[in-house]
Amino acid sequence: MPVECKAKNGRPIKLYTFYNRDFTRLKERFLGTIKDDYEVICRQEDLDIGHGAWCGGEAVWLFKTQFVIDAIKGNPEDVILVSDIDIQFFKPTQEIVLKAIAMQDIVFQRNAPVDVGKINIGFMAIRCNDRCLAMFEWVLAKIIETKQHDQRLVAAYLRDFPGRIHPGLFPHSIFNYNPRRADHGLARGIALHHAIWARTEEDKLKQMEEIRLRVKGSMFSFYVWKIKKMPSSGARALMDIIKSAIRKVLPGIAKPGHA
Repeated sequence: MPVECKAKNGRPIKLYTFYNRDFTRLKERFLGTIKDDYEVICRQEDLDIGHGAWCGGEAVWLFKTQFVIDAIKGNPEDVILVSDIDIQFFKPTQEIVLKAIAMQDIVFQRNAPVDVGKINIGFMAIRCNDRCLAMFEWVLAKIIETKQHDQRLVAAYLRDFPGRIHPGLFPHSIFNYNPRRADHGLARGIALHHAIWARTEEDKLKQMEEIRLRVKGSMFSFYVWKIKKMPSSGARALMDIIKSAIRKVLPGIAKPGHA
């Protein structure tokens, strides 16, 4: 059973990430929002992922899994973080990480706030031991053999080999976007946001801006942003409805001609 984890000798925890050359804006947002004194290892790659490939495609699954294996081998018994590049930070995360992995080998994001039993490997805390190494070496072999998604294979390993590794889940503050939720109330007060359910860099950045406004900005700013993204005819109609509602609540405000 793993023992409680603390940052070794006061050294910063290493945070590993990589990005494709086409995703430089995501890289800038990722690096520009980190709130902790992590030692960041960020690699630029030139992977053949295709435009909008689902979850990056096989080239990304192979590279990321080998990337994780190399990081584990290079940091024996340390705790490291491995992150996708489509993440933005709102608060410090180190305390959350250390608490989550205290008695675990590895900690995953929940794949969606309402799907507690499902994992997402976009932001992982990993204890660099033989158990974690064995799992990712198995995943790499299975990607080569079956061409299956790395995340699906990690989930299969946890299901098929219980007890070989001790996994945990981060709290909801390590947030994944879920478009099936009508209310993104969980986005308030979150520590980070992972922009899943979006394939292109442009779509991910749009989602990130939406969540940023929900977390940091006022609700007014959020709805103004949403209106600006609507077709002009729909935006005008919505603004008319909003002004009408405001006039009913606050007479004299938003009168015709004062928009």
